[in-house]
Parts: sequence; C-alpha cells; structure tokens
Amino acid sequence: MKILLLFIILATMSLGAIAQDILVKKDGESVECKVLKVDSLNVYVVFHWSGHEVKTSLDKNEVQEIKYGASLDNTNKDEIETTDSVIASKETTIYSVENGLKGKMDARLFHGRVVGNVISGFLFGAFGVIGAALSNPKPTHSIKTIRMSKNKDIFNNASYLKGYKKKARGMNVVNSAIGWTIWIALVVLVH
Repeated sequence: MKILLLFIILATMSLGAIAQDILVKKDGESVECKVLKVDSLNVYVVFHWSGHEVKTSLDKNEVQEIKYGASLDNTNKDEIETTDSVIASKETTIYSVENGLKGKMDARLFHGRVVGNVISGFLFGAFGVIGAALSNPKPTHSIKTIRMSKNKDIFNNASYLKGYKKKARGMNVVNSAIGWTIWIALVVLVH
C-alpha cells in the first residue's frame, strides 16, 4: 500500500514538472515555460535552456497573453489581465535571460576578431590585454555577426547586448593573452 501511494505521488509530481505554459509577449515572441507566479508587476517563469533550468521574471506590461497548460489550475488564469489597456508609449525594460543567452551564443559563434586580438597581445603585451578588457564589442560592428546571426531583430535589446558584450569581451581578452603568451614564449626560447 505504501509503495502504491508513493508511486501515485511521484507520478503526479512528474506530470506537473513536464507540463508547460506558453507566454506570448507583445512583440509576438512566444516562450515555452512554466509560470511560477504572477503579481501586479511581474510574471515569474522557469524554462529550460541548453539543459539548464533558468528562472527569471518578465515585466507584466510586456506580456500579451499566457496560455496555461496542465501545470496551473484555472484559478491562476484570473491573476493575469490582458494588457491591451496599458498605454503603448510606456517604456519598459525587460531583463530576458533568453535574449542574453542568444547574445552570448552569437558572440561565441560569429564575433571573430581572433587574429587581430592575438596580434594585439603579441605586439602590445599587457596593454593589448587591457585594451581588449576595455573594448566595447557590438554585434553591428562585426560583419560576420551581421551576415550569419538569426537574431538581427534583437541586436538593440539590452539583454542581448549585455550577453554579447560579456562573451565577446571575454574572448577578446583570452585571445590577447594568448598573443602575449606567445611573445613571452618566443623571448624565453631566444634567450
């Protein structure tokens, strides 16, 4: 009897874990996620990205609709109101983990500038590395990113830019440090 009860509890919990909701934003983007909570300002969600569970919140004014799956009961549907009555000119900033991850991925795949940063590190040493750390990489400054990225529509999104800059700057620093290390190795080998 205890085993049957345990099985029923685990089965019920697993059904709740895999059920998904669809969050539709005003810009038309749909996000498959699980809505955890809705309050007067934010919608709190969790979604899976590259095998990781990511929890974040979205500004409620950016949400057009929530399509609830089996994970939430019908009483929560009343907590979100349609946002048609929200003034369209109101500027809202949304921190979107998904856009930040897209920015990091674009930087990793398309940023380029590897050879230039290695040469900079080789020629200028620590100053090349410092210059790379102070750089301000943008997707619009990279022809390869402009040509290859599928995320051109969010190049100006704050979360996307933050993710892109962080990853691209890190890559620039590493490549400059590699150039400086090559110079040090050559100096040591020559002497």
